[in-house]
Amino acid sequence: MKKVFFLIALIIPIIVFFSIKYHFEYYDSLGKKYDCYPIKDCKFDINGDSITDFVETVDESTRNDKFNYRLKVFLNENNAKKEILNLKYEPTDNTYRTHIAFVIENDKRKIVIYDTLNEHQFFYWNGQFLKHNDSPSPKEKQIRKALGYNDDTGGFRTKIFYPFFIIPMMFVYYFILFLVSIIYYYKKLTNNDLP
Repeated sequence: MKKVFFLIALIIPIIVFFSIKYHFEYYDSLGKKYDCYPIKDCKFDINGDSITDFVETVDESTRNDKFNYRLKVFLNENNAKKEILNLKYEPTDNTYRTHIAFVIENDKRKIVIYDTLNEHQFFYWNGQFLKHNDSPSPKEKQIRKALGYNDDTGGFRTKIFYPFFIIPMMFVYYFILFLVSIIYYYKKLTNNDLP
């Protein structure tokens, strides 16, 4: 029974460690694949007409509203821009901003947003215009979560600092487990030597 307990104590932290590692690596790969940044380099055909559409950030600040930045998506129609999405945009820095991802799923073209500014964050092209998606798919939710892991408001610090926390904690844990094992077997041997 004690050997089973020791084996469990030995294996469980390893399982936890690799589960956490896989979790962050999976969402990190999703973020790298879908997080469209820098915005000026974003290229996507949102309506499926084989023509690349436009994504822009626009500073519309005024005297009364000094921090009015907008994220806009335009259709490219005969080299003319037709606005189909206009959202608030947070431009602070690379890890505190509005994130945008373009997704094709089941032949539907979609946009996923992550920030703390905009109420609606899932959209899809319905054949005529971008429509808010009230029922995002599991894939869309995962992509939004991945975008969040690239932002200070959604887990970026957790993703960056977890190796600096969990690895030392595992070292301490196994060091203590080693000491406990040594003490246990030393006492066992000592008791066996007693007359």
